[in-house]
Amino acid sequence: MRIAAFGFRSIPPTKGAAGADNFALELFPRLVKRGHSVVAYNRRYPNVFIDVNEYKGVMIKTIKTTDRKGFDTLLHSFKSTFDIIYHNTADIVHIQNGGNSIWALPLRLFGKKVFISQDGVDWKRDKWPWYGKLYLRLSAFLTAHLPNEVIFDNVIAKKLFEDKFGKQYKFIPYKKWPGKRGVLLVYWALYT
Repeated sequence: MRIAAFGFRSIPPTKGAAGADNFALELFPRLVKRGHSVVAYNRRYPNVFIDVNEYKGVMIKTIKTTDRKGFDTLLHSFKSTFDIIYHNTADIVHIQNGGNSIWALPLRLFGKKVFISQDGVDWKRDKWPWYGKLYLRLSAFLTAHLPNEVIFDNVIAKKLFEDKFGKQYKFIPYKKWPGKRGVLLVYWALYT
């Protein structure tokens, strides 16, 4: 399968890396070992980036973004989505973070299967201003309805989404079983 992924900062992780980067670092090389083609979209900030084209078989595409908090993800995800569609780099797209769910719509319209890893209840986090929280509430709605599948790594966020949207979601705790997430992602891509 041809898989593309974005929503994390970089592989290998750079300054400011978080859980999404560690997740990408574990999952994507495992998918390559299973015989799949994986393109990971790294972020290039004005002051920090990793200059690599490949990591453990994963093809790396580095795309420039801004260092403005909150907008860096949107800009990078927009550019990644455009690249996936324009260059047809994948049939399956894994998006890290529900704040990127808006990009599931154009990807689905162009025939891509889309999986989103929703790792929390972002609109409840104090770090966001009111307009960020409003956008993240909208993103939660889009996450619930646009992708082919939503994957949760914690039961609290999963339950909140199930109660709010009346749907069932997948729960894969990747800290306990890091290999299973990749296996299930491949399974969903093949059979959904």
